[in-house]
Amino acid sequence: MNGAQIVYDIFYLVIFNIVVAGMEFNFFLRFSEHKQKLVPYICYISLTLLVSVLEIKVHPAPLLLLFLIARIALLLGMGVIFLKIPLTMSLLGATITKLVSYLASGTSASVTFLIAPLWIQAKFGLAVLGVVQSFFSFLIIAIIYQIILKKFLWRGGLPNQYSAVFFLPISLIVIVEQYILNQVYGMTIVVEGETITKPVADNWQILLIQLFAYLGLFSIMYACQKLSEDVSNRMRCQLLEQEIASQRDYVEESNLRYKQTQSFRHDVKQHLLVLNGLLERGEVQQAKDYLDKLERIPEQFSYPCKTGNTVTDTLLSSKLSIAIQYGIRIECTVKIPSSCNLDDLDLCVLFSNAVDNAIHACRQQGGKGCFIRISGKQKGDFFMLEVENSCPYAGAYKKGIGLSNIEAVAEKYSGAVTTQLQGSCFFLNVLLVISRSLDDISGNPH
Repeated sequence: MNGAQIVYDIFYLVIFNIVVAGMEFNFFLRFSEHKQKLVPYICYISLTLLVSVLEIKVHPAPLLLLFLIARIALLLGMGVIFLKIPLTMSLLGATITKLVSYLASGTSASVTFLIAPLWIQAKFGLAVLGVVQSFFSFLIIAIIYQIILKKFLWRGGLPNQYSAVFFLPISLIVIVEQYILNQVYGMTIVVEGETITKPVADNWQILLIQLFAYLGLFSIMYACQKLSEDVSNRMRCQLLEQEIASQRDYVEESNLRYKQTQSFRHDVKQHLLVLNGLLERGEVQQAKDYLDKLERIPEQFSYPCKTGNTVTDTLLSSKLSIAIQYGIRIECTVKIPSSCNLDDLDLCVLFSNAVDNAIHACRQQGGKGCFIRISGKQKGDFFMLEVENSCPYAGAYKKGIGLSNIEAVAEKYSGAVTTQLQGSCFFLNVLLVISRSLDDISGNPH
C-alpha cells in the first residue's frame, strides 16, 4: 500500500464520514423541525465512524445489508431517544436522509468512473480520483438536501399510517442503491495500464438508473407534501366544525341562563312580598330562614371549582354549572399543582373537550341517573386525569374531534389516552408527563 492510498483511506474513514454524518444529522434535524443540539451531533458522528470502520472490513452482501439497516437504526435511535420525535416520522426521516447519501455516493461513483481514464492518463492516481469522488458526493448531498428542505418539506408532519406507507418505496430505493454501490462498483479498483478492468459496469446506464431514483424520491416527497396539506386542510375543517358546535352550545347555554334569570327576576317580587309580610307580623326568624333559602337558589345553578389553576377553575365552573342545570349530578376533585409544566391553553383543550363530551353523552341518555365524575391529580412526574360519565351507547362509540384534541395534548406531553366503555359508564383516562421543561414541550409538535 503506497502513501497516496494510505492518505485516501484516512481521508475516507475520517474526513469523508465526519462531513457526511454532519450533513446527514443537520438535514435530519431540519427535516423534523428540531433545534440543533451538540451532544446528539457528537454521538451520531462518533457512532457513524465506528460503523464505517467495521463496514470497510466486511464484504459479504448480507452483512453489508445489515450495516445499511444499522446506519438507519442509528439515526432513528437519535431521533426517538434524544429528540423525542415520533417513531414513524423519525423512521421516515432517517430513511430519506440515508437514501440521499447513498444516491449521492452512487451518482458520484458513476460520474467519476466515466471520467476516470482521463485522470489515470494524467497520472493523478486513484487516490486523488477517490478524493474527487468524495467532493462530488458532498456537493450532490448538499444540493439534494437543500431542494428537499426548500421545495418538499411539509409542515405539521403526517399521520403514522401515511408515514409507514411512504417508508416502503423509499426503503426499496435505498436497498437498490446499496446494491449498486457494493455489488457493481464494489470496494476494489483494478487498473491495467490506462484501463480500469474492475469494476466492469455500464456507467451511463447506472447513472441513468440513479437519475430515475432521484425522480422517484422527488415524486414521493411531492406526494407527502400534498398529502400533508390535505391532512392539514381536513384538520382545519374539523376545527371549524368544532368551533361551530361550540358556538351552538354557547348560544344554547346562554338561552338557558337567560330563561333562568328571567324566571328568578319574575319571582323576586313575590319573594319580597313574602319577606315583607313576615317582618310585618314580627316573624323575624322565619324571615331569616326564608332569606337563607333565597341565598341557596343561585348555588343550585352553579358549581364553584377550586383546582389551583385560575383558568381551569373558570372553565370548569362554567361548564359544570350548565351540566347541573341539565339535571346531571357532578363530582369534581381536581388539583393542579402550580409548579407543574402544564400550559393553560392545553388545560383548556383537555378539560373543555372532556367535559363537553361527558355532558353530550349524559344529555343523549336523558332521564335520571346521569352523572359526571372528574378527578385529577399529580403523582410523581405525571398528571393523571380521569373522567367518568353515564353513557347511552352500548358496546361501541364513535371517536370524535374532541377525543382527537385530547390525544393531541397527550402526545405533546409524551403521555397517553385510554378510553373504556363498561355497561352504561364511559371512562376517559389521560396521563401527562409534567417533568419536562416548557421549551422541550413547546418543541414537540401536535
